[in-house]
Amino acid sequence: MEDARRLLSRPLRPFISTRSPRHRSSRAFTVLALESSADDSCAAVVTSNRNILSNVVVSQQAFVEQYGGIHPFIALHAHQRNMASSSPNVLSSAPELTPHVDGIAFTRGPGIPGCLSVCGNAARTLAAALNKPLVGVHHMQAHALTPLLTSPPSELPQFPFLTLLVSGGHTLLLLASSRTSFRILATTLDESIGNAYDKSRPKWSLEELEEPEREVDVSSEAGLHTL
Repeated sequence: MEDARRLLSRPLRPFISTRSPRHRSSRAFTVLALESSADDSCAAVVTSNRNILSNVVVSQQAFVEQYGGIHPFIALHAHQRNMASSSPNVLSSAPELTPHVDGIAFTRGPGIPGCLSVCGNAARTLAAALNKPLVGVHHMQAHALTPLLTSPPSELPQFPFLTLLVSGGHTLLLLASSRTSFRILATTLDESIGNAYDKSRPKWSLEELEEPEREVDVSSEAGLHTL
């Protein structure tokens, strides 16, 4: 993960502001975040004191069902259409936030390369237009740190903690030592759980079942299906 982070950060350095970061002040700082790493086009405004002020998600579920998974070319063009409306919508839903946005963040990887380029280009454009700092965020790092944003104050994890990430392209057991330090303790040998599920879903016709998760568990234990 560390190697991937260094590799992905190289082309972003010219775009990152050299101004003193505003979060050194006592007030909370506000970030407009963009995401398009797979099939959802997302934009949100969040603050450093754990508030989600605005959130827009445009799903491609109809295309996923039509093609039996994420079709990279179709997903790319859908992102290009959706991202053009997601960013303005997330700001128009709370117009008073626009002057207070301190920076622009976006998913820089890992993800589907073409899809990633959409949020990256949109973020660069917004950062230039609004004269704001630009920050590329590692996809898995963001997933690992999500509990710090969404957990109730009484349940906030304390470093170091273990976290299990199960997504479409990754299955990772991580030791999070800090916000920037992670160690991969375990992963799958070949395919991620999410990809395996997507590929096997048409064979099982899971959409037609009332309890698809139970069917997967029962079939796995009994060895009823092999791919």
